[in-house]
Amino acid sequence: MPEAIKVVIVGGSDLVRDGLRHILEKADFFVEASAVSVAAMVNAEGRVPEPQLVLIDGPAVDDQLETCRQVRELFPAARVALMSDKCDLESVARGVEHGVDGYLNKETSSDTLLRALGLVLAGEKFVCAPAFSQLATLHETSDGRVWDAGNVAGDLSDREVDILECLAVGDSNKLIARKLAITEATVKVHNKAILRKLHLMNRTQAAIWAINRGLTGSKGQHV
Repeated sequence: MPEAIKVVIVGGSDLVRDGLRHILEKADFFVEASAVSVAAMVNAEGRVPEPQLVLIDGPAVDDQLETCRQVRELFPAARVALMSDKCDLESVARGVEHGVDGYLNKETSSDTLLRALGLVLAGEKFVCAPAFSQLATLHETSDGRVWDAGNVAGDLSDREVDILECLAVGDSNKLIARKLAITEATVKVHNKAILRKLHLMNRTQAAIWAINRGLTGSKGQHV
């Protein structure tokens, strides 16, 4: 019999976490810890768990993303899935930028949840359907300003395309530098050049731009 997959649940109410525990433990999962926040979980456990998967739930996107950052710092080897009631492409890109491997709609069924978590554990990326449907049609930022991208991608250097691939999967500057065997300072210079050439404002918009154009190739694979 295969060993149960160790999971940590962070965020949400007691009722939501209990419901998720029930769903997961009926499948091949073992909930190693469950708490409203990363700090509460560590304090309650008195130790740091070693999960294979962290499932995050929360009421506000910004709070969720801060939790993602904390989770990535505490559990760098774990796969991370985020459940959210905001499933537009920009929210998903922000999640990816903060290290999320699977971005799920809170309205999803338990069967879909389990299938999505299976894909995430297998090393795949999972994006909720509403965001996926925007991939072919997204042309504006959240404030309604049209992105002036056009054919400007032809002005990007090969190195800048490599960096965009990394941004699309949420890599930090440090990780990009390690993947591409360059310095973090060089990564920052390329980031500024990318934003200038694409007429974008920040890394999140650059990640959305890259995802929208399928720039998730070999350089963007996690190592």
